Amino acid sequence: MKKFFLLLCAIAMIGGVSSCKQKKTEKAEPCPITLNDEQRQFVDGNNSFSLSFLKEMDDWDINGKSFVYSPLSITYVLSMVNDAAEGITSMEMQNTLGFGIVEKSKINDFCKILIDSLPMADRNIQLQIANAVFVNKDYTLKKQFLQNLNKYYSADAESLDFSSRSAASSINKWCKKQTNGLIPSIIDETNPNFVSYLLNAVYFKAEWAEPFEESDTETDTFYTADGYVMLPLMHQNNRYSYVQNQLFAAVDIPYGNGQWSMTVVLPEEGKDVSDVIDFLSKEHLVFLDTLRERSVDLKLPRFETKSST
Repeated sequence: MKKFFLLLCAIAMIGGVSSCKQKKTEKAEPCPITLNDEQRQFVDGNNSFSLSFLKEMDDWDINGKSFVYSPLSITYVLSMVNDAAEGITSMEMQNTLGFGIVEKSKINDFCKILIDSLPMADRNIQLQIANAVFVNKDYTLKKQFLQNLNKYYSADAESLDFSSRSAASSINKWCKKQTNGLIPSIIDETNPNFVSYLLNAVYFKAEWAEPFEESDTETDTFYTADGYVMLPLMHQNNRYSYVQNQLFAAVDIPYGNGQWSMTVVLPEEGKDVSDVIDFLSKEHLVFLDTLRERSVDLKLPRFETKSST
């Protein structure tokens, strides 16, 4: 029996609030992102891509290890490539990302809205989104492409000698800076035969809307794929958005002013994480619409995870 947590991060980013004010003595008011109908479709399509990719990752990693990934990062990197792509290459990337066949400018505009607006949706949390292109010195990027990278993706562009060890050092320095030191390096060396390296970094740090009190931490049973262990679990009995069905139970735990949240999905007895992922890849995030506020006795372990693919 595999019984552990699948973690998702979600934002309520569709809304009609256009002005956001903050008093010094209060938390910042929510500042939802306003999107048009086509951009809402981009959100739905890109969410579908994110969950399809989640299933691919789960199917590929047959060892059942924990993994963490950022679909937003993949979207930005491929969208930057798409800006310079043509023909079937561009069509395949746009379809894969869930955007469909549309003008590149519409995808660029959508990405820019998120880059500019996501960090402002809740000023009680820290969110940094950074993009970069490191190009082999033997190649020159076109002027228009460089302008688009800067305008829509706020991307740094730098020419490096990929045959030199200093190239990897420069890339790692950028990575360390943009993740506030959490990821000090991402590459051991650069390949002199490569044309470019494209990078995206997302840094997210937030406090719970309702903090867990340290005095409420209790040692209790936590089930894993191999059995169970006794762990100190954070504990809180509060009202949360919650749903339970034959496959899983899910609870939505808000950060800050509620614009961001962590959705924790726990497989039911006899089910495992792969069962949940299979469901999500087919049904997508429709289960979020079934969440209802109710009293929940919530216990969570402190955890740290990292993975590389």
